[in-house]
Amino acid sequence: TFTLVNGSFFIPLFTSITVYRLFFHPLSSFPGPVLARLSMWWRVWQVAHMNSYEVIHRLHEEYGPIVRIGPNHLSINDVNAFYIIYGNQTKAAKPTTMYGMREERSLNTELDVRRHGARRVPFEKALSPKRIVEYLPALYRLTDLLVTRLSEEKDHVLLNRWLSYFAFDIMGELAYSKSYKCLETRTMHEGIEALEQFLAAASWIGYVPWVAQIMSRLPIPDPTQSLQDFARSALEERKKESNPSADVLSFVFSGKQDLTPGEQMQDAMLLQVAGSDTTLSALIFACYHLAIDKQLQRDIREEIQGNLEAELTFDTVKDLALLQGLINETLRLHPPGATALPREIPKGGVHVCNTFIPEYTTASCPTWSIQRDPKHYDNADTFDVKRWAAPSNKAFIPFSMGPSNCVGKLFAYMEMKYVLAKLIISFDISLAEGEDGAALKKSKDHVAVACGEL
Repeated sequence: TFTLVNGSFFIPLFTSITVYRLFFHPLSSFPGPVLARLSMWWRVWQVAHMNSYEVIHRLHEEYGPIVRIGPNHLSINDVNAFYIIYGNQTKAAKPTTMYGMREERSLNTELDVRRHGARRVPFEKALSPKRIVEYLPALYRLTDLLVTRLSEEKDHVLLNRWLSYFAFDIMGELAYSKSYKCLETRTMHEGIEALEQFLAAASWIGYVPWVAQIMSRLPIPDPTQSLQDFARSALEERKKESNPSADVLSFVFSGKQDLTPGEQMQDAMLLQVAGSDTTLSALIFACYHLAIDKQLQRDIREEIQGNLEAELTFDTVKDLALLQGLINETLRLHPPGATALPREIPKGGVHVCNTFIPEYTTASCPTWSIQRDPKHYDNADTFDVKRWAAPSNKAFIPFSMGPSNCVGKLFAYMEMKYVLAKLIISFDISLAEGEDGAALKKSKDHVAVACGEL
């Protein structure tokens, strides 16, 4: 009887949902894989198991600029749509279905537009051009230690490992005025593993947020808990300091917004993600391109040495054209955020690509695909640093744009320029014997790109 009752209820339910989503849903006319049109679990599978940004790219090649990748989710491969959905004048909002499951939110997940703007102010002050130069001593010291550790390796090095240590250490200095001594001790800090677990889970759980509510009530490990515990512990230690340094958190704590302890913890977690993982992938991919293009490596080394008077400083490298081209081209072909975070189309809908997008549709724009669009770049899939001798391109959006763009962009550029310059003048960067970059190309889209091994 129980089986019959369940069958008589669920079979008609699933049948009606299937028929509605395929034929009567407001997005039923948009092309896309059948499984994607039926369930968000298709998207979850792609994110969890595959290079999802490449999958989305192939779908756009097959179906065109607008593809349905979920029952109520469109991927829009168009730079003008990006400006409409994410730009300064946007009315598109962060979907409450993805961002509203937790009461305590970070700056990045804050739903209230005005409060988001107010919470962003202390971050902007902490990461302003005037302030970031005060982080240079820590950057110099940790980069020198990175070079020392790489020099100690007798044969080949696993670059991911050492750059992960460096990125986590510099994040500690930037956020908490504390080095986690990964480079010094040659040891992976538990916070790195916690961060990797968190990003792997966060990359898919936002698409089925109700799963998080179920998981929290089951006797199973929460993949996001380790990072929360780490952030909470780091905050408690930071608050005990009688005379804290002027790091990013000092600005956040002194902001006009009264943050709850939970919101402070969420912002601390945000700093760990943004401060360590986003530039990490760019550094790894830049080193890969240097390794396979020896002439480019020699040209940039000559450019640096031609401007070098005594010791290397940020002033030495900040205006070097080839080095800037290396970084920009790396960010173009390998943006740390390969897919811009979803937004909800406002009431009344919008027109993009000569197509009307209904209100309350979830939409996202694939940064990885937009920056490889041959409409905007000649030989779009070719790594060519010289293309950046021309004025910047409208379709260059690795740090997003608008009110939610990357607040740490200036520091990221400063870090990448100095670290890459130091590596280039210190080493002849080559692929190890038998290495062809195939493992690196297995990178995954875990909010920030999780690089394969190099």
